[in-house]
Amino acid sequence: MGHLQKIAPEIRLQVVHCPLSDKDDVNDRLIAADLDLAVAVFDRIPVVEQNCFLYEDPLVVVMDRQHPLYDEAMTVEAFVGYPQIAVSMRETEPLLINALLASLGLERKVYLTTPYVATLPQIIRGSQLMAVVPLKAAELMMDQPWMGSRSFPLRLQPFSVNLVWSKNRSADAGIAWLIEQVKALEAES
Repeated sequence: MGHLQKIAPEIRLQVVHCPLSDKDDVNDRLIAADLDLAVAVFDRIPVVEQNCFLYEDPLVVVMDRQHPLYDEAMTVEAFVGYPQIAVSMRETEPLLINALLASLGLERKVYLTTPYVATLPQIIRGSQLMAVVPLKAAELMMDQPWMGSRSFPLRLQPFSVNLVWSKNRSADAGIAWLIEQVKALEAES
């Protein structure tokens, strides 16, 4: 927004939540022009023809720096041995981490499930709770002196974050301009 305010001070954007429990919701909303653009991780890219890969975001484990595993080697066995916060916006589908662990015959101890990443530093502070989050989200938490992160102990494909829009909106000069701004800003970071 800082960049956009400098070059287009009167621009107004609205960010809306699109539930991930309905995989076709984003596609339908883009085609109906309820959404101009979507920036998200998709299990599959919506069928609209216009999309652009922005970046990959690997998963990391966040915890209090006083956590016993913070200075230790993080094995899968150690990971599942501590209480966890499951971060998920999908209420009706299995959680990615749970499914991965189940394929190895393991189960983690989930004490809290939440769709909110922003509150994790306060929830984790002074506890032995851990959470698995995308690296970009973890980086935002590191301004709290008690927060630390470690590599996730299993091989997992990083999330692909994509920008998608309906081909019907490609002729709109304002949308085309905003798409180019998003692409340029991501290329700089």
